[in-house]
Amino acid sequence: MSLLGWLGAVAAAAWSAIWPQWSLAALAFALLLAFRPFFRPRRIQQRWLDRRQLLHEIVCSALTLSMGSLIGVALGALASRGWLVVPSGPVSAWRVAGEVLLYVALFDVYFYFAHRLFHTDLLYWMHRIHHRSEAPDPLTAFSFHPLEGFLTGGFALLMAWVFRMHVYSLIAANVFGILSGVVIHSGHEIFPRWWFAHPITRWLISPMYHDRHHATSRYHFGAYTTVWDRLFGTLQPSFEDDYRAFHERLAAGRRA
Repeated sequence: MSLLGWLGAVAAAAWSAIWPQWSLAALAFALLLAFRPFFRPRRIQQRWLDRRQLLHEIVCSALTLSMGSLIGVALGALASRGWLVVPSGPVSAWRVAGEVLLYVALFDVYFYFAHRLFHTDLLYWMHRIHHRSEAPDPLTAFSFHPLEGFLTGGFALLMAWVFRMHVYSLIAANVFGILSGVVIHSGHEIFPRWWFAHPITRWLISPMYHDRHHATSRYHFGAYTTVWDRLFGTLQPSFEDDYRAFHERLAAGRRA
């Protein structure tokens, strides 16, 4: 293949990774605007997206998602050469569900400790790109330094190699991660008042939970759960009280 052909193939792979995520972010923005009376009171921070932040996120997300496409290319190349086994035939729903749960649980551990490392002096130069968005919005979910995106997304290669996960499981886990990322970066608390009081859901993060990380950079490093923040002392002490107070103000506003 000629150099021009290779460049075209790389560009096509990059765009195939960019447009679905950008489309999802655009859909989230559209929903926030279309149902503004519902979402406006649930806005976590008063400040909102400005043009400078939007431009930053467009550029960084494009670079990061392009880098992410290389992970898919690498996965396919390794599988085609027999260096990596990625089953792709018929599979039971139970196996896919089990593998997705395993992926999510292990990624939550991986992300927590990697995230803590990204906040050290050694690596924060990289993670600072993501924290330029102090008030998150749906596009923030994809706005990272490309190298950080590769280190995070490369977890899929590790899972495929160690556990020989089915291709459907890898796809489902990736889709779940993308949807979760957009929700927790939405900037609006859509989860109910009882979320952090319930014995089950209190272990699962919400938009306000992650938003507090962007606001302080000191707490809440988990990807999906509050387990590791609770275990290692990085849960903001006032958070659950603040969460209740937020919903009390919301309820008072509805009554007014």
